[in-house]
Amino acid sequence: MRGRTLAGRHSFTNHENAQEGDRSRSSKNQPPEGSLSHTADLVLVVEDDEMVRSMVSAMLEELGYEVLNAGNGLEAVEIFQEKQDEIGLVLSDVLMPGMDGWKMLAALRSMRPDIPVILASGCYTFRDTDRDHREQPQATLHKPFKIKELKETVERVLEQSRAQSGL
Repeated sequence: MRGRTLAGRHSFTNHENAQEGDRSRSSKNQPPEGSLSHTADLVLVVEDDEMVRSMVSAMLEELGYEVLNAGNGLEAVEIFQEKQDEIGLVLSDVLMPGMDGWKMLAALRSMRPDIPVILASGCYTFRDTDRDHREQPQATLHKPFKIKELKETVERVLEQSRAQSGL
């Protein structure tokens, strides 16, 4: 992983062990500064492309978040059922085999309506179909994205979530 990122413009160091399996949870980093809730520190990353999933996870870990990984929407729903009280944010690809990001978003919101979700895609145009889906993400990202854009988006979504929950 050294020297490569999703955006290809930011170099990481010492991330060879960033992912220890699809259901890995990293605890090597400290929570983000100013974090108000233990749940906000755990991000579920849902991405069917293993290389992209590893890179996004490494970026989030670099920012101080703990990460759970799922390779598709169905796996994400299974993980979320077990860990929904611990997960503070879901960052998911849109186009995946089996259960896409929109269907996964609806399934997660049926279990926990307040879960903040960021949907990301490199080929899906969000504005064209946003109105077709009952459940909407708090934010969207277009791949490839830089770590700065990821950081700003995650922080904004978590801040909005805290404000809505009164934290």
